Amino acid sequence: MTLVSLDALTHRRRRFGIPQTVAGLRQRSQILNKYFFGENKTFAVVRDTGTPHKLEAPVLRRVRDELAILALSQLGYAHRRWMAVPSIVGERPVVRRSYLAIDSATGDYTQPTATVGAFATLALNAQWLRFQRRGFFYNLLPILRGHPRLTKEWRADLWNAAVLMGLSQTSFDVPQAFLWNMIALEVLLTRQGDTHTDALPARAEALLGWVWEWKASNVDEQIRDAYLKRCLLVHRGQREVIAPKDLLLTDDLVLNLLWNIVAHINLFPSKDAIIDFSRRVEAERTLGVKPRVRPKTLTFLKPSYRDEDYRLG
Repeated sequence: MTLVSLDALTHRRRRFGIPQTVAGLRQRSQILNKYFFGENKTFAVVRDTGTPHKLEAPVLRRVRDELAILALSQLGYAHRRWMAVPSIVGERPVVRRSYLAIDSATGDYTQPTATVGAFATLALNAQWLRFQRRGFFYNLLPILRGHPRLTKEWRADLWNAAVLMGLSQTSFDVPQAFLWNMIALEVLLTRQGDTHTDALPARAEALLGWVWEWKASNVDEQIRDAYLKRCLLVHRGQREVIAPKDLLLTDDLVLNLLWNIVAHINLFPSKDAIIDFSRRVEAERTLGVKPRVRPKTLTFLKPSYRDEDYRLG
């Protein structure tokens, strides 16, 4: 999928397999001229073989997945309360919400209104690009497109985790966003048969446990608590146990885990490599030998949060 502006599409149409000019297409239909090309500035172009009837569902799914990956670029870059939601036109509408609250004793009332929905804009400008080049997203894209050393299964896991994290960033529902992040953590760090309450904190610790905050804030216990809440949500439907602080914890975890995995993709060409890395870090600690397994190039980014960031939902 390629995201392209109307001006670029006009000049590069042949590259995308469009034989007729955009001006010619606009002359053929008033709907194309006034609504499709007239109201939209950015287009998602996908080339595939087949009929529109058979391709519609898989192509739209691909577009939604890639837009979720684009939204992932905001992780660590923007606060959730200002998150933009790249989406197909009409699928995430911006509307005005209003309700009426009446005092049953006096008859006094209030009618607050607010704009809700995906009204923020994701500007792919110089500031955005500078951050991405320093962070994980700029290096993530070629990995998702294909990396010679990665196993097919690991690339699929990275793709799925990236989509899930992007969906989390664009969800305005705290429990749902939390669940997407937790599933992404499991995709990155666990395999079938693992005891997740042990595997998740142990493997996250291997990559992030060198940070002073890990012990100071008992992050391993926070991960266990988050997984128990995930189970209560999934198996018992207890949405109320998920608080904004739980969501922001998972934001920090997926941000730093993905950042370090991407930055050291040659060290982690498969999930088995991460598991082996975790075991070797644990062996060093058990034996009390000088740490040598963790590379000195591991990084940790701790976003700053304000009180309003803990009032999501």
